[in-house]
Parts: sequence; C-alpha cells; structure tokens
Amino acid sequence: MGPYEDSSQICTYNAVERAVLLQGCPWNIFDEPRFSYRGLLIGCLALACCRRGVLPFGDSIVSKGSYSISQRYNLDDAKAIVKYARLRGIHVMPEIDVPGHARSWGVGYPELWPSENCKTPLDISKNFTFEVIDGIFSDLSKVFPFELLHIGGDEVNTRCWEITEPVNDWLRKHNLTPSQGYEFFVLQVQKLALKHGYVPVNWQEPFEKFGPSLSRKTIVHNWWGTQIPPNTVSSGLKSIVSEQFSWSH
Repeated sequence: MGPYEDSSQICTYNAVERAVLLQGCPWNIFDEPRFSYRGLLIGCLALACCRRGVLPFGDSIVSKGSYSISQRYNLDDAKAIVKYARLRGIHVMPEIDVPGHARSWGVGYPELWPSENCKTPLDISKNFTFEVIDGIFSDLSKVFPFELLHIGGDEVNTRCWEITEPVNDWLRKHNLTPSQGYEFFVLQVQKLALKHGYVPVNWQEPFEKFGPSLSRKTIVHNWWGTQIPPNTVSSGLKSIVSEQFSWSH
C-alpha cells in the first residue's frame, strides 16, 4: 500500500500537457505506519487512499437472516472483495459475532435458538451450535487469509438461557451460572478460531468480565471507555482502539 499511495499522492494532472506529472524528482521516501493495525469500516479504495490497512467485514456472509438477498454476501463475493482489497494493500478481517449478535442465524438453522420465543444468545446447550461455528470458520479460512478473526462476544444478555428450561438444565448439569456459561461459550469459540489458524479478536466485554481466562493471543477491541487499552496492555494482551470519545476529540 505504501509505495503505491506515495506515488499517487505526489502526482498531479496537468490539463495543458494532458499528462500526469511527478514533480521534484528524484524522491527519497522513508515511511512506515506508527500502528500495525489501521482500520476503518469503509470501502477498500477509501482505506487505501487514507493509508489504512484493515477492512472489518461483518457477519452477513451467507446469512439468510439479512434484510434481502441483495444484502447477502456469498463466498464468491467475499473472495472478490479480498482480492480487490489485496491489490490495494488492504487486509480483510471477517467478523462472526457470537453468541449475542447471531439471532439471524436461526432463520436458516432454528436449532440455534434457545427457543422459538427466545432467540438470543445462541443455544449453548447443543453441540450443533459449535459444529456450525466450526464449519463457518473452516469456510472462512479458505477465503480470508488475514490472521485476525473477529469473534465478537459483546452485549450478551443470558436471559434466554435462564428461562429456556433445556438450556437452564444444561447449565445446572455442568455447574455453570449463566455468566459462567457466557465465558464458556466465548472460550470455546476462541479455541475453534485458534484451531483454524486465526488470532481471535473479541470486543472488550469478555476482557472486562473474564479477562484472565482469555487466550493469551486474544486481541481486545475497545469501543467504549478510555481505560480499556491501558488495562489490556498491562495484562499482556494487545488492543485495537475504536473508542468513540477518543476519536471524536
């Protein structure tokens, strides 16, 4: 990305000559990013021009729960996006946000819902839930070569687990409170990500609630509160800073 954008940004178009001019040659350019992760949730071309290196790619990949088929990405679409980004020096990081932001998955697989009337977070009591996640990660590994995989873990309300009797029975059988079940779920998904060669990225909530249990490879994605990155780094984990207050000032 660096040399390509350096060249494009020092070129000017001369309307009289009808040519692109490179003024002041020769140039000696010494440039490197201050941070290895520089990302924005916008398109690849804008990222390249702004010298950003990572495009987070959300979880509407092959999802029947999207608002319409035109808002759904299949694996061929994803491959095209990854190729387009790579040619512009951009890594693409997929995000599969579980267990709390995956309600739409149940449109295709109703077994993933705790019950028909209580649909989020994903059913922790079924092996099938983790088999589906494992299969998704397997597919992603064939499309997204970037080492980071965002597995979410934020805004998890365990109420559906508590009021759905089979799920609550499973928690009691395994001597888990709903909060401990949340931890168990995130750690299982981390293990699956690591199995497929990914470095897991989690939103800050798992770090806040059970940070010492997380894989030591975890990257904590901070979105609220300025103290999270210092706490993350002091614990020995890496941090991605997207904290709203910091960026707006």
